[in-house]
Amino acid sequence: NRNGFAADERLSEIQRIEKYSFHSIPVTRLAYVRRLSDCASTLGINKTKNKILPLLPKIHKDQEKDVRSALAEQLGELALVISNGVQMQRDKESKGSSDKVVEVFKEIIQ
Repeated sequence: NRNGFAADERLSEIQRIEKYSFHSIPVTRLAYVRRLSDCASTLGINKTKNKILPLLPKIHKDQEKDVRSALAEQLGELALVISNGVQMQRDKESKGSSDKVVEVFKEIIQ
């Protein structure tokens, strides 16, 4: 029981965020907006871009100042998650490219 209501535990974390970030009870919205960056860290960059980022404009328009402030606090962490994800993708692409080069050289040597 979170914030005086029972959250649907059958939902994934992102599904709960999608649902409860727009709940009629402000403290519920606040609690789930505060989970955005932790959820993004778990989801990774692609799901963050597809699932979390589209929620932000609507959350930004929330009538409660505390919810908007919580979103502002989350933006820095979300930016870090995205930045780190982009760097990891670049590293993987570079590694993947070098792996291909190694395979080609192995074929030439044999």
